[in-house]
Amino acid sequence: MKPFLRSLIVPPVAALFALVPQQLHAHEFWIDPVGDRPMIGESISADLRVGQNLSGAALPYLDTTIRSMTLVSPVKAEPLVSRLGDRPAISDALLDSRGLHVLTVETHPAYIVFDTMPEFEDYLAYEGHPEIADRHRERGLPENAIAEEYIRNARALVQIGPVEDNDADRPTGMPFEIVVDGTPFSAGMRTLSVRLTWQGTAAPDIQIALFHLPKGGTAPNDTTRMYVDTDSEGYAEFPMPGPGQYLLNAVKIEPANGPGSVTWQSHWASLTFDIEP
Repeated sequence: MKPFLRSLIVPPVAALFALVPQQLHAHEFWIDPVGDRPMIGESISADLRVGQNLSGAALPYLDTTIRSMTLVSPVKAEPLVSRLGDRPAISDALLDSRGLHVLTVETHPAYIVFDTMPEFEDYLAYEGHPEIADRHRERGLPENAIAEEYIRNARALVQIGPVEDNDADRPTGMPFEIVVDGTPFSAGMRTLSVRLTWQGTAAPDIQIALFHLPKGGTAPNDTTRMYVDTDSEGYAEFPMPGPGQYLLNAVKIEPANGPGSVTWQSHWASLTFDIEP
């Protein structure tokens, strides 16, 4: 496990950081639908998980953490409403049309600190941004208590009914999102093509990691990870190793000047879906 999230930031921003749930101090953040694939007219619930290698704790719904949740069907987009403390955090969202549906979750900013420069560098290398370490030194920033603000943009795909020719993923307007080129649910899919966008335009040269947990496997031991950098148009392609749970994750890191001692801001995009045998 990468040792990159350890403690809350000390003053001058301690009061702000004390509001951040400890559970968010981990790695990937993803939407994990509960139960079997639903049928038209049924409801879906989903956990919000944070962890590594598709192994992570389910978070309760907290309005201090979650900025928005939406269900995007082929015909409409509706905000999802949960009660404080709900677990699963997405509860009983009605699926009243066939086709490919998208669950989206955007978080409020949260904050972390890297105690040392080696911890920060380990994190940067794992997420595909080793160049940020040089930029950090060029900015003359301290090499301990390195503070970062991070925001999550998570999506999950759910197919209702048989796959038809017009079923396809599509952008949902999130600031940072991974969108499948077509659908992953077509029978016999062997290659997955996705596009990463930032503020609606291509996000080139950013690492996307694909995690796969085979059907019947147990995370994290059976989880595999591969990664590809996006091309000039934001596209990346992956082989699909077979049935199971898929999670794609990408991180964009930018300089920041606050709040408080924050010097970097990261945006995290994730995409999940399950492929049945």
